[in-house]
Amino acid sequence: MTFVLQTTDKRLTSASSATASCRAYPVARAQIRYSTTIAWVDWSAGALDVIFSDGTRAQFDLVIGADGIRSAVRKLIYPHIETAYRSFCAWRTVMECSDCDTVFRIRFSPGRVLGSFQVGPNLVYAFLLAHHAGLPSLLRDEHLERFKELASQFHATVPSLIQQQRDPAGVVFVPVQEVETPSYYRGRILLIGDAAHAFPPQLAQGAAMAIEDAVALAGLLGESGDVDQVLRSYESRRRPRVDTIRAAVRHRAISGGMEGPVTPELLKQYPPVFSDIPLKVYDDLIEDPFAGGHGAA
Repeated sequence: MTFVLQTTDKRLTSASSATASCRAYPVARAQIRYSTTIAWVDWSAGALDVIFSDGTRAQFDLVIGADGIRSAVRKLIYPHIETAYRSFCAWRTVMECSDCDTVFRIRFSPGRVLGSFQVGPNLVYAFLLAHHAGLPSLLRDEHLERFKELASQFHATVPSLIQQQRDPAGVVFVPVQEVETPSYYRGRILLIGDAAHAFPPQLAQGAAMAIEDAVALAGLLGESGDVDQVLRSYESRRRPRVDTIRAAVRHRAISGGMEGPVTPELLKQYPPVFSDIPLKVYDDLIEDPFAGGHGAA
């Protein structure tokens, strides 16, 4: 999703591959046009001249790129920034399960994490993270077999269900990547969420950071009509918070062996960010993968 804003008459336009222009403000009264994206932005003179993929164009005071880790808006202002592979991958699936635990469960062993939770009646979502020094080059059928192989060391219902899977199309493979930008904005083009600062899924903070970004930005825009000052304030407010969470995620990934063998040097380079107390709820979900017979799913 990408937004463009005219502060003079409070016109807000959103554009993405699924969503296009909202011509009213507040958003509750917005009209949505589908299948339109931002093709180009000329910010060389004052207001932003935005060209949309359907050939239309208009001038705006602010462009907000909220279009994810593969952000097209980021490519406009930082064409040389690429996603960075973090040396581990994710396999995900949804399976039928009539007796699965309704509690979010995480099973951990060095370099591997298997998580699961209920997403509907008799449906369970499972994800597996595993260290891979190099990005694996596998066919779809091979990803299913690799998923089974990695899950085979874990016990209980969900790992057993994974072994029963037969349809390769039911497994989604995603290499874990991250994005860092030197600034969240350039001129009057702003990036938020994963477009600005994607990081791995440990601690499950990606969506949380995007929501915080949106709330902070909305508050600042509501307080001031000075877009340039809003952008400076937004950067100074959000950068320390995002950097702190990124460091906590990095420590979690490294200490869990997700980026390779755990060494004292690595742990010293990436020390804990939070005390053990805030993470106790997370840790209480972790199970010993080699303790059979406990009945958890």
